[in-house]
Amino acid sequence: MKLSIIIPVYNVERYVGACLDSVYGQQVDEASFEVVVVNDGTPDDSMRVVARYAEAHANLVVVDKKNGGVSEARNYGIEAARGEYLMFVDADDALLPGSLKQVLEHIDSNEGIELYVARSFNEKGEVYSWKEKLPEGGMLSGVESFRRGYFRGSSCGALYERAFLKRNSLLFPVGVRNGEDTIFFTCCQVLAQRMRYVDIALYKINERAGSASRTQNKETILLYEVALRKVKEFECNHASLSKEQTYLIDFLKYTLISNLTYQAVISCLSYGELQCRLSIRSYLPLKFDKSTLCHNKIRLLNFSYCLFYFIFYFRYKVIAINS
Repeated sequence: MKLSIIIPVYNVERYVGACLDSVYGQQVDEASFEVVVVNDGTPDDSMRVVARYAEAHANLVVVDKKNGGVSEARNYGIEAARGEYLMFVDADDALLPGSLKQVLEHIDSNEGIELYVARSFNEKGEVYSWKEKLPEGGMLSGVESFRRGYFRGSSCGALYERAFLKRNSLLFPVGVRNGEDTIFFTCCQVLAQRMRYVDIALYKINERAGSASRTQNKETILLYEVALRKVKEFECNHASLSKEQTYLIDFLKYTLISNLTYQAVISCLSYGELQCRLSIRSYLPLKFDKSTLCHNKIRLLNFSYCLFYFIFYFRYKVIAINS
């Protein structure tokens, strides 16, 4: 089987039907792919919706589990998947028309590619654009893609060779509330030696109020440290990373620290509270060179997290209030 599409399901009764319609409305041979729906202990009627599709489509597989969060659900999907390549789709998002056929054609001409990235869109337009950084069909390592300026915060809109994930024990970080997608994709990017951009309009992100990625409070912000610990564990488990790979890992840490600082400021979590409850300094200094994205901001962070925090505060509080 060429492709497994993994869809975690939790409290998405209103959306999962449209998601599955976007998959099954593409008029491709259903023997060439499977849909792995992971029931993450959803308490609503999402699985009744899924059951109607399972009756009509023999290639839809349901995996039931106790609720454990999206990372754990995706990991169950990875374990159950049989496809040569895996693709993750959130149940409130969709595949764009005609994309699945194009994806399967690329897999047919596979040259041992470990990681494909395609085009993703939200309501504002394209996100994670790479077309201007690498011509279609070009192949390079994940580290080389980062040096060309490519970094993304979503695991969706990409294809992962299952053998590559298994060989490197790449899974989503369980227990992480903020940044699990970014961590998973970046760890794949760090280790991928054969990465390719394909000019396929693949993925539609439907941003909705109340989704996990858009719901932040003081306690969820403090959980960013769990994400930072997971990144540190990955680094410790891969002691032979090159200097360039380390730059990418440390940029991931910078991204997580920046995000938690921004969320802290807009949620009125003070610098004092952060200092008392998070050990941000234990992750510093971050390694970088002049080609690293945001290298001047990383230099500032290494110099003083206090100054780093108050620049965020000034930008998003003082200027916003006075504008």
